Amino acid sequence: MKRPFLTLVLAFLATLPLAAQENGDSLALLRAIEKQNYAALSAYAADLTVVATKKVPRADFFLWLGHLREGSWGADGNWYPQETDVLYLSLPGTDSTLSVVWSHPLDTAWSRPEVICPEAASRGSEIFPMLSPDGRRLYFASDGLSGIGGYDLYVAHWDAGKKRWGGVQNLGFPYNSKGDDLLFCDTPDGRYSLLVSNRDCGRDEVVIYVLRQETPVFHAIKPEEAAARERLAVTAPDNGYPFEKHSLGTVPVIDFEQPEPAPEPDPAPAVKGKSAKNAKAAKATKNSKNNKKKSSVKVITEEVRIVK
Repeated sequence: MKRPFLTLVLAFLATLPLAAQENGDSLALLRAIEKQNYAALSAYAADLTVVATKKVPRADFFLWLGHLREGSWGADGNWYPQETDVLYLSLPGTDSTLSVVWSHPLDTAWSRPEVICPEAASRGSEIFPMLSPDGRRLYFASDGLSGIGGYDLYVAHWDAGKKRWGGVQNLGFPYNSKGDDLLFCDTPDGRYSLLVSNRDCGRDEVVIYVLRQETPVFHAIKPEEAAARERLAVTAPDNGYPFEKHSLGTVPVIDFEQPEPAPEPDPAPAVKGKSAKNAKAAKATKNSKNNKKKSSVKVITEEVRIVK
């Protein structure tokens, strides 16, 4: 199967779960939609070469990604690269869900965080953003965009012309499953891709699948083949990936850009008599206007407020 056709199928499916939520349909209907999504997505599968797996606790699985720098993960579940000119973070908004945002360094702070793809914002959470080594793809997991169920893996593509992220796509089957598929990333050496999922383990566990890094080619499969494909069994054993549990780092204190306070006006010269009364009334009117202006300013602090 050609990839463009899969893209059309995914684009059609993307409208279904949100429409169901907007119409107030029941959870049973959402489950039915997820079942239809699974049938559509699993009709076309990529051939993935699994070279190793490791089952680890879900709570700190990211510390087992051995190719990343020691202490680069913060307690907030975000990855903080040692040297970077852009931060990609999963931060809480006003509705308690998480959104993938990005921020640039300024002179004394970081820029106000912006949602990477506003047009793809969902009513769920987006977690574990991971940038590809070439900087052209940003992988993340979401439980609010159209998918098979739970968290699915997605990729956003960098548009060099517009200098923005866009073109969000579901990674497809069997990258995604009926379980929670939480993280996908590539190793800088070009040898492996890693996929983290709880599709074949207990509730409090996940499996890290080490895949041979290759361009996926999707083709049609029979429905009865889907279950076997979803399990991602090791087909080419390779002990080359370093499964080493790293230590947790300290979450850096990040000051995001805030609007500068308006400068205080120079004191007016003292006046007397009737002119003094007029000046006092004018000052009161001016202060009232300033207060109205100040009340409309949204100050972004470390408690990031993201409007979807």
